Amino acid sequence: MDAVEILAQMVADGLGQAVLPRWGGLERHHPNLSFRPLSETSREVGLLSWARDSRRPVMELLRQTLHTLDV
Repeated sequence: MDAVEILAQMVADGLGQAVLPRWGGLERHHPNLSFRPLSETSREVGLLSWARDSRRPVMELLRQTLHTLDV
C-alpha cells in the first residue's frame, strides 16, 4: 500500500505504526496520532503512532533502529 491516508487510518485503528511522509491532512484527519520526524531524510519522513504510545521505550527503540538504517 502506498496511500498515506490508508496507512494513517490503520495506525489510528490500532493496527501498528507506520513510517511515512508528512502530508497536509494528517493533523486535520488524525489529531490523536503523533508524528515524529526522522532526521536526515531526503523528504520529511517520520514514525506515526498513537500519541499515547509515542514515548514508549519500544517506540524509541524503533526510531533509533530506523535512524541507523537510514530509512
